[in-house]
Amino acid sequence: MSKGGSFTSINLSEVSSSVGGDEAVDSTIWSTEKIDKIIRDYQDGLVDLNKISCSPFLGNNTKLRKPRINFSYTKHEMDELRKCAADPLYFAGKYCKMFTEDGYKEVKLRDYQLGLIEGINSHRNNIVLASRQCGKTTTTSIYILWYIIFNKEKNVLILGDIAETTKEIIDKLKNILDNLPFFMKPGISINNVQSMKFENGCRIIGRATTKKAAIGLSINLLFLDEFAHINASFANFFFRSVYPTISGTPNSKIVVTSTPNGMNKFYELWKDAVEGKSSFNPMRVDWWQVPGRDEAWKQSTIADMGSIEDFNQEFGLQFFKGDNLLLNSSEIKKFSEIRSDFSVRDVPCLHMFRTYYENREKVSKTDDMSCFASWHKSFLKNSFPVDSPDLKKCKDYFVFTIDTDKGVGKDYHVLNIFKVSYLPKKFLVYNRDNINDYLDIFTLVQVGKFRCNSINVDTFSNVVCNMAFELFNPEYVRIVLELNNQGVLVRDRLERHEHFWTGMLVYSLPNESSTQYEPGVDLSSRKKKVHYCEKFQYLASVDRIVPTCNQTFMELSNFGSNPERTTYRCQNGHDDLAMSCIHASAFFESPQYTEICGELYETVVIKDDDYIKTLEVDVIEYNRDRLGDRGGFDINDIVNFY
Repeated sequence: MSKGGSFTSINLSEVSSSVGGDEAVDSTIWSTEKIDKIIRDYQDGLVDLNKISCSPFLGNNTKLRKPRINFSYTKHEMDELRKCAADPLYFAGKYCKMFTEDGYKEVKLRDYQLGLIEGINSHRNNIVLASRQCGKTTTTSIYILWYIIFNKEKNVLILGDIAETTKEIIDKLKNILDNLPFFMKPGISINNVQSMKFENGCRIIGRATTKKAAIGLSINLLFLDEFAHINASFANFFFRSVYPTISGTPNSKIVVTSTPNGMNKFYELWKDAVEGKSSFNPMRVDWWQVPGRDEAWKQSTIADMGSIEDFNQEFGLQFFKGDNLLLNSSEIKKFSEIRSDFSVRDVPCLHMFRTYYENREKVSKTDDMSCFASWHKSFLKNSFPVDSPDLKKCKDYFVFTIDTDKGVGKDYHVLNIFKVSYLPKKFLVYNRDNINDYLDIFTLVQVGKFRCNSINVDTFSNVVCNMAFELFNPEYVRIVLELNNQGVLVRDRLERHEHFWTGMLVYSLPNESSTQYEPGVDLSSRKKKVHYCEKFQYLASVDRIVPTCNQTFMELSNFGSNPERTTYRCQNGHDDLAMSCIHASAFFESPQYTEICGELYETVVIKDDDYIKTLEVDVIEYNRDRLGDRGGFDINDIVNFY
């Protein structure tokens, strides 16, 4: 450190955990002040850069820093370098500028762009499903630039579906690099169209994706752009050959991005990431997350493109572009904003279970199935604290929705847990056009789930029983159960439990001509399944069923019917969580729903004076003014409900 508080001859990578760098080749000591002066003099025609001895600029380009120059950093500059090295978001927000119609301006990253950078930095392997023209290239360019500035001896390989795609990424990266303050810039030793080498030993290499694109390279960060659009044979061969090499390199990273393009290697990677089968962190960017894009923009774009199928693929993130998604963009956006990763919590009632091998003689070392049960963090904090072994004392009502399948390594058994609640006041007012009686103010909010495909239906039946009878109070549990072959086995196991009572199973009408409710839900007919899917769509749109789990959201956001509406499916692969949510719609048509909501209204809601006032003034009177005698309901009617 000099007497003036400055630092000299330091490699930028030294401000992070790395140290080292080449020594300077001349004795000239540069500083920001000197650099700014020489650039001003050059712009004013007072200096000829070709005649400057030991120029600090590469090729006399004032935007590029020559390697191995002596540079004196101020204390403020060193502090800023440390802050940038520690946080790519700080680097992006304060120092990255892009050329716009109004000149160079600081990059104002949107929330989803900040999320992409944070996700890439926090996870080793990442896969991004992104809509067209959402700023993905700018976002990844910023991260790659940050990565090569504040590391040393790292190789970044950028591969696009075509060479032009790769060139666009590198051009944006160079554009941002050009406009960094000089003290932030790394020295550049090689600057070609599709490759760069820096004085800290880092390299950027850009190529089109071919079978041999990565042969002979040691790669620390691999960026694959528009991976779904490269030749299928190239993609499979390339990934199969290069992934083991990269994954074997300590601290290496992979980022795969694309719009959908049918079922291919990218689809397989995305599906496995969403289902938690791989180490890839799935992230998506929808068209409606870009400011200025609304339903009017969508319709205009569809008209310009000529077909909704093309829009679905390029902007709608649909792998099967002819499918009709169950949830529209506004509903997907709404649930996207409230989704969260559920947390695992030790559940003593699940300790007794073991995962059996096929020969049933050996058991796995992991005998605790709590790892398959996860919960919303707010629910854990407010209703299921660490010091509480169960939920026996909780007086809230819960609805279990069950989707059974093959298990044992195939499709998943799912137990989704919803809490019966009533709409918060702001949602009450927001949905007032759809509130016609007291039943319409109640909602199901997802608070927990159990999801496992390593057990058979017998073990899953025991899990359901232990959750219903040992973890929860069975008096406050209602169970929506699809009566397929596996569902019947679950029902039989429940009915054998000593604390089972008939009202636990949600009743439904077996068919349109039935007048007698029966326990369970029958989805064997296509018409019945379509009915419950459309019922769920409506209930979700008016906040009557609220999925909060990120994994559930990922399934629902890609769940829909084929063009003929003969079948429903999830484009990500498994749809067990989505189907268990759809099963929840059967609860709203059951006698148990009317009974529970009536009780909650009389014992809880009607005691909340502020809520009742909002209901009377902002909902009931509003609907009466709007619809006359057909609108609203008398709030005193509930008193005579029983």
